[in-house]
Amino acid sequence: MQNQVGEKIVDSFFKFCVVRNPWDRAVSFYFWRKGERSITFSEFIRTPAIEILAARGRDLYTLDGRPRMDFFVRFEQLNEDLQHVASTLGIGPISIPNAKSGVRPPASYRQHYRDGDAEIVRELCKEEIEQFNYSF
Repeated sequence: MQNQVGEKIVDSFFKFCVVRNPWDRAVSFYFWRKGERSITFSEFIRTPAIEILAARGRDLYTLDGRPRMDFFVRFEQLNEDLQHVASTLGIGPISIPNAKSGVRPPASYRQHYRDGDAEIVRELCKEEIEQFNYSF
């Protein structure tokens, strides 16, 4: 987009995106991708598919390695942060539908991790974890 309209115009836009704790995102990604296959979470995060987890993080909100967003909506406080976006844009309150409930068990993401699993995600998403001060 920047190449088409120019950096000055893009910089004038209010840019935001949603970020999520990578350990929680990995569990969500597992349930979304596993379908009917009988693969454990530990097995899944050791497959090449997990590389998407890293690619779908920083690449979405950086350009030449630099964050290009004005605001980051944290999934963990989605409603509150989206109200900030609405206020900044001068629009009314945003209502969030519960679109994908029931895809994964309601348990904490931590319950899916076994020995060494958290380290795999930590290594894949280390820049994101540092930038947003996420912890397991």
